Amino acid sequence: MKPFPSSLLVVFALGLPLASCSQPAVDLDLEKTQELARAASGQDFVLDPTQGGFTEQELAAMLANGLSLEDCERITLQHNKALQAKLYEVGIAQAELLQAGLLSNPTLDLAIRFPGDGTGNLIDALLGFELLELWEIPAREEAAEYQLQATVAEVARTAVAHLRETKIAYWEAQTQEGLCALSERQASIAEERYQAQRVLAEEGMAEAYSVDSYSLKAQQAQLAYEHELAARAQTRQALGRALSVEQNLNRVPLTEQPPSPGNLLSTAEELVKEAQQQRLDVQALGEKVKALEAELALRQRQRFGSLSAGPNFEDPGDGQNSIGPGVSWTVPMFDRNQAGIAKATFALEQARLQHQNAIAQVAQEVRGAWTTHQEAQDRYRRLANDMMVVVRRMEEGTAAAVDLGMRSRSDLLEIQSQRLQVEAQFLQAGHDVHLALLNLRWAVGGPLL
Repeated sequence: MKPFPSSLLVVFALGLPLASCSQPAVDLDLEKTQELARAASGQDFVLDPTQGGFTEQELAAMLANGLSLEDCERITLQHNKALQAKLYEVGIAQAELLQAGLLSNPTLDLAIRFPGDGTGNLIDALLGFELLELWEIPAREEAAEYQLQATVAEVARTAVAHLRETKIAYWEAQTQEGLCALSERQASIAEERYQAQRVLAEEGMAEAYSVDSYSLKAQQAQLAYEHELAARAQTRQALGRALSVEQNLNRVPLTEQPPSPGNLLSTAEELVKEAQQQRLDVQALGEKVKALEAELALRQRQRFGSLSAGPNFEDPGDGQNSIGPGVSWTVPMFDRNQAGIAKATFALEQARLQHQNAIAQVAQEVRGAWTTHQEAQDRYRRLANDMMVVVRRMEEGTAAAVDLGMRSRSDLLEIQSQRLQVEAQFLQAGHDVHLALLNLRWAVGGPLL
């Protein structure tokens, strides 16, 4: 048996140290994501999916004490499973960037032939290192870097979206609490008026049809109250979905009252310019365009095939072993990456159009949100300055007339019922203004506060 050639051992010796080299680890780095999300939300927080969410005991303790908006936002950022899953996309993009800068593993081509005359083994081995990859790596890294920046912007926008959803759900649930209280009072007044009319009918001082009329109004008021209770349950369920918790929130007190509607001093066109510059989703599309430009450059460099070189060992079987440089080239005779280049070209043109469309859509979105806010604010002011003033004046005057014996208790209850209707409209209008402002800031991409 012919001994194993010492020259072949040299080839293996060259490859083993490379195979044993340790690769750099990828740690999830969310610093840039947090920076963008904080700027877009106007709030300070930490994003870290590795910490895990709250335990059942921790959530139970928080719910027992009632939920403030700050509590809900903290639960959203630390416990919402959809958001935590989204954060790992940054780590995936970071790993892709690391991979883009790594050389491919060397290839070991080994051929052993056995001559029919039994004179010995014929051995040919080549340890090849890809050379053209050195030219491709800069474009590959550039594409991965831009894609990472796009992912960071997308994930930051998603984090702000979850905060926005939580704010909306919290204020809608709190507003619904007020609407339920007003509706309950309305049903109580309708029932009192019905009972008073029934007593009058028994005393012969009211017609039977009037009793039926008041009975119908009382039933309608009760149905309206039950509808508000159902709407309350729905808003609590929406809040639970925003928090990503399993617990029933129907009995959990909400400790923070809706804020007073604020004024907006900026014009629509000023906000359009602001949005086109700072919207994270627009920035992400811009980074995707740059990534695809680098991807196209990479595809164009790949049209030359592959070229590997390294030490080549040859044992012709006569004892005259030799070792020297060897080259292997994949000749681009038929496939010069035409399809890859075309695909990258089309994807780039598509991304450019999507980016341009996003800029145009943002402008219209901001203008629409600005108009909605103005309309909501005008309605709120009309209710506050006119209707609320009038109905309170009517109630005060009727109450004074009742004290003087000039008006009946039923007349006062009628005015109070009208006042409750206006108060419900006023409460809803205040919520609509706050919601419209929140949606406008979201459309602009500025702080949600």
